[in-house]
Amino acid sequence: MEEFIDDIKETTEGYPVKNLKWNQLDNIIVGQVKCPILGRETFNEGYVVCQWRKNGSATNRFKGRDDLKLIINY
Repeated sequence: MEEFIDDIKETTEGYPVKNLKWNQLDNIIVGQVKCPILGRETFNEGYVVCQWRKNGSATNRFKGRDDLKLIINY
């Protein structure tokens, strides 16, 4: 999974992502996404911390947000 992390640049809706890391212990991807709903341009350029499952769907407080799903090609 770690070799595919560098290829992920955006979500299905085109929101940019950065600082993605594979957390092997919890079996999730951790990183930041530029969220148009919760992100503020005056704080961290609009990026918020997010977690994704191996299939690319968001977890925790972003659960059910299909616009934040990652495009994973593996």
